Amino acid sequence: MTLVHRSRWLGTTLALLALMLGLSVASVGATAPASAQTTSGSFEHCFPVFDQDGNIIDVICVPIPVEKEICPFCPIAIALDALVLPADPYYVEDLARGLETLGEALLADPRQAPLLRERAQTLFLSAAERLGSGAVQVGEVGHYDHEQQVIEPDPEPWLVSAGVDLAGGLRLMLEGVTNPDPTPWIDAGMARFDAALDALVHQEIAR
Repeated sequence: MTLVHRSRWLGTTLALLALMLGLSVASVGATAPASAQTTSGSFEHCFPVFDQDGNIIDVICVPIPVEKEICPFCPIAIALDALVLPADPYYVEDLARGLETLGEALLADPRQAPLLRERAQTLFLSAAERLGSGAVQVGEVGHYDHEQQVIEPDPEPWLVSAGVDLAGGLRLMLEGVTNPDPTPWIDAGMARFDAALDALVHQEIAR
């Protein structure tokens, strides 16, 4: 092979390699999941389960994404006090799992987010069904001490706001369970749960 031919062959080979590399990079970029929200990590959020006398008998803790690099309040605790005793005190399990799944939807690939939101909605509806004729309002909020199994009160406005929205969302979902036209109630309930999650993620009240 002459020097000229060898040079042309080398140039053609390098061009093909560059083209293949470009296609490979483009392919990776096209398949990488897009995140709808940037957070620093997931932190533990706890929801106490109460008996009929108001004593904590269990606690359901789930990871929820938080925007802050440090979460001095974590594990965060949100207690919902019973105005009317719930049919099943473990309704908070579905409430917590629903909030966790809503947080996953926030970070998910846009193609997966609707499915996760639908799953969260199902869990919230299940929580409302387990609540039954019970009624709740936000109670103590703050830091949950696993060792002592108590809530150390810290009524930050954004944390109280999240608790109010969770209780409000449950009331609306309960209407969705019992109402012949459930969609408006369910949509309104999901909006309250979105507001609660937003407050927990940013640790401030949205303005």
